[in-house]
Amino acid sequence: MQRLVQSFKPDSIGSKDLGLRLSELDSEISKKDLDKIVPLLNYSDLTIKDLDLLSSKMDSDSLINHSLLIKGNQKMGDKVLLYNLPGKLTCTPTKWCLEGRSGKPACYALRNNFRLLSAKKGAIIRYAVSKRNDFADIILPKLLRKKQLYFRWHASGDFYSEEYIKKVKNIAEECGNILFRTTTHRRDFTKEMQELNSLDNFVVRESLERSRPLPEMGLPFVGLESLEITKQGLSDGSVHMCPEFCDACGYQCWHGDKSTAVQEL
Repeated sequence: MQRLVQSFKPDSIGSKDLGLRLSELDSEISKKDLDKIVPLLNYSDLTIKDLDLLSSKMDSDSLINHSLLIKGNQKMGDKVLLYNLPGKLTCTPTKWCLEGRSGKPACYALRNNFRLLSAKKGAIIRYAVSKRNDFADIILPKLLRKKQLYFRWHASGDFYSEEYIKKVKNIAEECGNILFRTTTHRRDFTKEMQELNSLDNFVVRESLERSRPLPEMGLPFVGLESLEITKQGLSDGSVHMCPEFCDACGYQCWHGDKSTAVQEL
């Protein structure tokens, strides 16, 4: 492990260096080791294949005791639980997502608290756990024990494979008293997202922004309030304006499949 982290500065390990160093490891990576590795990763030069390689080297049995389910922040409130994955690496970001209007990421999963070491480390751990065949068996007892009514998949990250979507679907099917929602940028999984959205307790919304201003997935959407389709929906009542605090609107995003407007960062 010392050879992996020595001579590297923060944000300096890209795809080539990571693969080379991980191939030299003769022991599994622990949660404590991640504290040393995560600050060194250069996310702009990593891919989901690198994330897979890192996950394959991790001691996944020790990770299941990590705080996998996150309690909602001030905006969502403590009635909500979340499961977050690494932003950008599991998604299909556009130039707007990465650069916004000012050259800074418009995607909030690449900003603010999501840039903290603890958030990055937790997202990588959750990704590694989500790759396990027994993912549903790990999550279900934790989820049912918490007894929250609302659950959000991916305040950061997205659905990265058909297999993972099936795991999430199985979890939702076993939790009929919990309402689930998610927002996706992954048009390559349209059929699977439609099947997920067909569940009585699950709402999937397509993410719309300046470079993708029109829906294509046959789903409700979350769109910037500046988009023409969002303006029209706000005018005719078919789109709900997010008040930013979930309790203020009675958690409408989880109740029904109405499209939602959000402010641009």
